[in-house]
Amino acid sequence: MYLYLYDSLLSEKKYQRQLIKMEMQLTDLGIGGKISRLSPLKNLKQLIEEEVRVGVKTVVAVGNDKTLFQVINAIVGRPVVLGIVPFGPNNTIAHDLGINSVEDATKTISTRIIQKIDLGKINNDYFVSQATISDGQAVIEFDDKFAVSTEHAGSKINVCNLRPAHVAAGQNHFNPQDGYLDLLVETASRKGMFRTEFAKSIFPFKRIFIRGPKTASITADGGKIFKTPVKIEAAPQKIKMIVSKKRDF
Repeated sequence: MYLYLYDSLLSEKKYQRQLIKMEMQLTDLGIGGKISRLSPLKNLKQLIEEEVRVGVKTVVAVGNDKTLFQVINAIVGRPVVLGIVPFGPNNTIAHDLGINSVEDATKTISTRIIQKIDLGKINNDYFVSQATISDGQAVIEFDDKFAVSTEHAGSKINVCNLRPAHVAAGQNHFNPQDGYLDLLVETASRKGMFRTEFAKSIFPFKRIFIRGPKTASITADGGKIFKTPVKIEAAPQKIKMIVSKKRDF
């Protein structure tokens, strides 16, 4: 039994034709289900708990990265499989999972390749792709063993579970099934006339603490914003997701 959770952005008129087409495809594939529309007034955890009680086995987030962030934090620890259908802008996570369109998503859900995926945990919330530090000046303490300090305000710092699109494939990092997260630090090494080149350093870890000379913002999966200091740790095999054959892990 499927539960499709529609982001509030889908109420916009420009998405209606594509939404109707998606619903027809799901019905034709035999994977239609109950539809529930998200809103600030709806208790998502309570909704999912009630739907699981009546037999829902698969929850599909229909929307963007922010939608997926909300749904993941509502289903962690529950016996359901998570799927995603990307709509609108800001769908980095769907692309990272090899899902590049609504049609891709419906076929992927139908094919139903299920993988256990690690999550990142920042304080008490979970993320699947990455957490981005807006201020590049930070001190990162690794598992109480050593620390890395970034002194350049122009540094880019990301805690990654999935491989970022701008990082070449084939590296032995960014595997969401290895029980580790990866800290990606990019420091400006050379400025040209048209672009700046960045030197990349990657540090695998299971737990870090991040602080800085001043309070910095950390955005998880393009959604919730946290303020330093924070603790981030790997949460191995935390969720079951429907993934595409075209994924890069």
